[in-house]
This record gives sequence, structure tokens and C-alpha cells, in this order.
Amino acid sequence: MDYKTNFKLYSILNGYFNITVNNKQYKVVYPSIEVKYRAEELYINIMEDGKFETEYLKDYEVESILRKNNMWNNEMQDKLDSCSKLMDESKMELCREFFNTDRRCEIKKMIKGIKDSMQELSAIKHSMDYLKLEYFATSMKNQYIISQRILNADGSQVFSQDYSELDSRELSKFLKPIENRTVTGTDLRNIVKSDTWSSYNVKDNIFGPSVQLNDDQRNLLALQRMYNNVRQHPECPSDEIIDDDDALDGWFLLQKDKKKKEKIKNSLLKKVGGKIKDHSSVFIVTQNEEERKAIWEMNDVEGKRTLKAIDKTMEERKGEKIAWQDIPIIRQQLVDEKLKGSKI
Repeated sequence: MDYKTNFKLYSILNGYFNITVNNKQYKVVYPSIEVKYRAEELYINIMEDGKFETEYLKDYEVESILRKNNMWNNEMQDKLDSCSKLMDESKMELCREFFNTDRRCEIKKMIKGIKDSMQELSAIKHSMDYLKLEYFATSMKNQYIISQRILNADGSQVFSQDYSELDSRELSKFLKPIENRTVTGTDLRNIVKSDTWSSYNVKDNIFGPSVQLNDDQRNLLALQRMYNNVRQHPECPSDEIIDDDDALDGWFLLQKDKKKKEKIKNSLLKKVGGKIKDHSSVFIVTQNEEERKAIWEMNDVEGKRTLKAIDKTMEERKGEKIAWQDIPIIRQQLVDEKLKGSKI
């Protein structure tokens, strides 16, 4: 809803938001560069402290425990990888079929299902990360940053700058209220697309020197540049697609895929020289699947028919050595060209 989007925007513009804990109001500010520096220093000190090496496990040790207890296996990893690939494909399909209402609804449901599956699998895969030193160090770093963000109503710090004095149990009271007010990636996209943001965004950087920006201010500007680039693109999608996060992701993936295919195509053309650039049929021998797809797309209907016939012959005579001119469809084409030339 607009009022929630506006509230998140004003929190970012202000550089803080308010929370209430045990009937007392506190101010939660964005971490300063100094706080981030101290947090990184804490992280490094923990990672390099030898006393923790025997208390926490390495990545491969945690993975071994998961596999021995049948909590994670190769099949589950393959499924997670497949979900990631299917997610990209579904978003591209959503962009292509966006104005087919029935199909759009089907793809939307599919994307939600894939997201749920990925979250479930990721939760299992990382269920024992707490046994890793890196997890512990990251948790301590994040705890420290959060503690330094919390101020009393008069602006004084609630928690000491000295990490050794941090009371984790006391800090835990603030975590849920802070989480409820934290700006998400979806929030940022909604803000950038809102009329309120447009009324403020009258220049490239409305906030001032970049080094003084908080994280969400930087993210807002980065997203604004992204949307500006989309709208200025020669193949700019419709406003409806731009307003749909999944469809817009699909548009980006389609553009990336298009550039990749064009790069492969140009690379293939360089291999055979410039003489075939205007031909409707292009045949190049390759074992690379991406190059095979690019070659297929470079051909017209007749060229694709020839490629299918070549593939069929090679499959039927797998393991045999066969000269190019001995492939039936190629031999026939050579005969046809010879007869055609004799008639001229």
C-alpha cells in the first residue's frame, strides 16, 4: 500500500525510524562508516583468533555431517541448481507471455512454487551453518552493528561501543521490532516506482556526497539508474512489465541472453570468415552446445531442415567415420548445385 511505501521512503530520507520496546520509544539509525569499520575489525579478529579453530567446523566438515545424516545429498543439490535455472527460464517466459493473461497467471504460480522450493532447500542446506566459524563471526559482526544503531530518545547510545560489554539477551528484545521496520529489496523497488519518490528525485543524487549516504540511499539511487536505463533502452519494455518485478527480471535475462547469443554468433562468423554473413544456411562443426544453438538460430527454414537431417544421419551412424560430402542430404545438395550449374 502507498502509505507503507511512503513511510519506508521517509525513514530512508530521515536516516532513522522509531521502534517501541517495553513501552519505551527508541530511535534506530543507519550505521555510520565508523561503526561498519569497527564491525569489520571485530569480524577479522574472530576469524584470525586461533582459539576458535577447535570450537567451530570447516565447510567440508559441516557438509560431511549433513550427508552422513542424509540431510543433504547430490540429488538435492541438483534440484536446487535446477530450480535456479528454472526460475530464470520462468521469468523470461513471463516477460514474453505477459499480455497473455491466462498464461501469465500460470507462470506467476509457477514462480511462487519455485521460490518456495528454493527457500526450503536452502534452509536445509544451511541448517547447520551455525557450526561454522564464518557464521559465528558474521553473527557477531551483525550483532555489533545493530547494537550501535539503537539510540535513546535523547540521542544517547543504548549499548556500549565496546563489544565485550554487549548484552546479547538485552539486544534480542530489539531484534524483531527492527526487523519489522527494515527496508527490503521489494520495498526499494516499490519506492523507486512511487510518485512520492519521483517528486523528490529531481536530480541524479538528491542526498549529497556519496560517502555520506546510508545503504538504502545508495540502493535507491542504484535502482533509479537501473530503471532510467531500462526506459532509455531501444527495446524498452511496456510500463506494465517494468512495474512487475519478476517480468522485469525476465526482460533483463532476455537481454543478457540476446547479447550472449550475439557474441557467440560473431565468434562463429569470425572462424569461417565474412563470406557467409549474408547466407541463409550456415553449417559449422562444433561440440559446444551453446554454439550449436547459435548455429541453429543463424539458419532459415531450409537450413534448419538440413541440420536436422545431418543430426539424424550422425545419430544413425554413431561411431563411424563419415566424410562431410558423404552425408546423404549434403551429397544431394552438391548434386543439385552441380546440375544447376550445368544448366546455366
